[in-house]
Amino acid sequence: MPLFTRKPAVTVEDFCREFYDRSIFHPVISGADLTNSMWDVMYDEVLKVDPSIEQVDRAAFYAEMTALRLELFSLAFLHNLRSDDFSVRQVMFTDKYLVEEGRADLEAALPEYTNAVSESAMDTATGEKARRGRAAFLNAYHVGVYKKLAERAEKAGIRDKAYFQGVATTLNRYDTNGAWRQTLTHRRLAFTLAKRLGIEPNEQGWLRPQTFIDGMYEGASGAISRVRLV
Repeated sequence: MPLFTRKPAVTVEDFCREFYDRSIFHPVISGADLTNSMWDVMYDEVLKVDPSIEQVDRAAFYAEMTALRLELFSLAFLHNLRSDDFSVRQVMFTDKYLVEEGRADLEAALPEYTNAVSESAMDTATGEKARRGRAAFLNAYHVGVYKKLAERAEKAGIRDKAYFQGVATTLNRYDTNGAWRQTLTHRRLAFTLAKRLGIEPNEQGWLRPQTFIDGMYEGASGAISRVRLV
């Protein structure tokens, strides 16, 4: 075996389609459709520690977990690649894919999870003064990156509204690495999931979904690390 092996080169769009098809929307193993199998396992795991989940229809749980997994894939994409261009392309492709799949419900749900990620960037600051400083920094940072990408788009002749929407969505995930490492993002996402499901979990009901959140993020990171995106 050679000391170094070259990672396969794949476009952002082809990689996202492959991951979405095989891991999220249409997973099939040995001819068996496993689309909802993972969500069933997670539902049952939460049920073991928090009976409030029984109030939630399983189909509603599946949809929310799918939206959450898409958000975690997007976050892992940005954290691992640290590329404005790749992340904007990933956001644009995701929107296109959801239209193809007829999943307007997921398109509607995703912004709440993205906002939760964005809000977690503030949670690394404690105290009123620190939070004001953090807010000022993030605002200036976002404005600076947006201007840079807008100038790049103008030079390239890009005027597509979807591109600029992709930029805005990507910026909401910026500078969240620290919050992720401190599990602050996990908490925000778990809170948003519970709110959208209309439940008030007990302590274990809060913690169990956070382990799922971590696992889905790590799974996406692993897949991303095995390819060379172009």
